[in-house]
Amino acid sequence: MARELTDICARLAEADIRVRQPLGQGRLASLVHSMYDPDHPIDHIQAMTKRNAWPAELDAMEATYLQAKTRESSTRAPWCHATAWVKEWPMTPVGVNFLAPLLVHTPDVIRTVAVTMDLEPTEVAIERMLTEKTNDEAEASRQAKMNRTVDPRDIAAHGRLDQRGEDLASGAAGVNLVGYITVSSRSPEALARDKRTIRASAGKSYLKLEWCDREHHRAFVNTLPFATGIRR
Repeated sequence: MARELTDICARLAEADIRVRQPLGQGRLASLVHSMYDPDHPIDHIQAMTKRNAWPAELDAMEATYLQAKTRESSTRAPWCHATAWVKEWPMTPVGVNFLAPLLVHTPDVIRTVAVTMDLEPTEVAIERMLTEKTNDEAEASRQAKMNRTVDPRDIAAHGRLDQRGEDLASGAAGVNLVGYITVSSRSPEALARDKRTIRASAGKSYLKLEWCDREHHRAFVNTLPFATGIRR
């Protein structure tokens, strides 16, 4: 782990991103704690250990959100959290700041944006690409037999799929890329309002979201630091 952190810090330094120091156990525990309870100050690290990083109460009975409460909460009311995954990334060329509406332009909404990546062998990536291409060609043939007009978005998607196949054939590594967004609010009513705001902001960023209803207790951890990056 120390070797991996040193390598990451070196890569960030090469990209002109200053790294002061990796988070210790107390700071990391305080960060995780604050994500379940946004009232908790991130810099409050006294007596923070891996044992009290997690909430005292977790209620996943509701299908559309998750409720969490910590012992240090200032009120008895729990926080409500809802997580969405990025179902569709931009279908057209975008600039480097295409996520600005989601990350910067909604300061009144508490949200966490995370991206998880899982590398896979090139052979597996090519097989998955061929399966997608076969399914797309079969769907196109079915639509043609029904005399339906071809959707230009499908044509663009086919072009991107062919480009991905060429990249994989030339030696590029395969990767599964998934984005998650967690919205946190004080009440279910405020959460519903903030979810609409985030969906609108995601639309301005050319993203299509799908809320993880009935799976929020599992999807939430994907927006925690290093949630899927450490294997025991």
